[in-house]
Amino acid sequence: MLLSLIVPVYNEEYYLRRCLGSLLRQGMERVGDYEIICVDDGSTDSSPVILSRYAQHYPDLIKVYVQRNKGLGPARNTGMLVAQGEYIGFVDSDDFVIEGGYGYVCEHFLEGRPDVVTFLCRTLQSEKDESIAEPPSPEGEISLEGGGTEVYNRLHPSAVWTRMYKRSFLQAHRILFEPIFMEDEIFNLHVFSKNPSVRVVTSNIYRYMKDNGDSLTQTKSRAKLLRQLGDCVYGMGVFNSYVMSGEAKMRDGMKAKINSYLNVFYRELFVVCLTYKEWRNLMKSKNSFPICDMVYPKDSSRLAKLIIAMRNVSGHYYLSYLAVWFIRHYIFEKFLRSRMIES
Repeated sequence: MLLSLIVPVYNEEYYLRRCLGSLLRQGMERVGDYEIICVDDGSTDSSPVILSRYAQHYPDLIKVYVQRNKGLGPARNTGMLVAQGEYIGFVDSDDFVIEGGYGYVCEHFLEGRPDVVTFLCRTLQSEKDESIAEPPSPEGEISLEGGGTEVYNRLHPSAVWTRMYKRSFLQAHRILFEPIFMEDEIFNLHVFSKNPSVRVVTSNIYRYMKDNGDSLTQTKSRAKLLRQLGDCVYGMGVFNSYVMSGEAKMRDGMKAKINSYLNVFYRELFVVCLTYKEWRNLMKSKNSFPICDMVYPKDSSRLAKLIIAMRNVSGHYYLSYLAVWFIRHYIFEKFLRSRMIES
């Protein structure tokens, strides 16, 4: 079997048919067998019924596994453990892939069997954003080839659904997902630090949908928000440890990832007003490791300078954090942001 497509599912009754329908039209019959592995991560809506019906209609193609709710990363791990394909691809159940996409990539870009093949995606607010007059084409060409450390700094985004991974490579290095908010970043760090052979192609086949406000990655509860903040701290620690270990070829890319985590951390830090205990635990964890030569991107705008100053002050004293939270919510967001952007 050539390809295993892993689809974690959690309460996606409104989008699941679109996703599975697209995966059934990938033109894989031209290049070899494939399988669609759906992992129901404890859904409480009608997603299990939909999965059961698709599995009954396509028993040789669609396989369904059920587990209690553990999160996106563990659901992907379950799929990886049962996958049979030479390559593994990941598809989120509220996204879809254009017709013939995987078939084209497998037919044209697997010569020499690289460890990682990365392609492009397009972000859509709704399916209406895709042109009907000009149907999307999977055609593309090779834009970059090299070793993992050579191409790591140049690859964006880090989402796993823009890549196909050779299953034997992942197994040889025991690479799995960690149950954290930004698990794609950590997963790819572990992959590329093992120096795989990488082929980057310009085929734009994946469609990342932003029209699902109820998906697992979009829902914001207080408990989940705190977990995301803690995961950001953990992610910064992981990347920082690689920087400290002397991986010189990947250092710039890792510093960029640390900065990405910091941006997310400070964005989420003000979503709700944290208690003193919550704020103290987060800051204690964040400051427990050194960030090597960490600086924010240079930006001369007054808006950027003010945001950086607010971030720095909010991390020193709880009263400072409360003051910044108040300013951000009741002054900055309502009165200052639009004026500063216009200036």
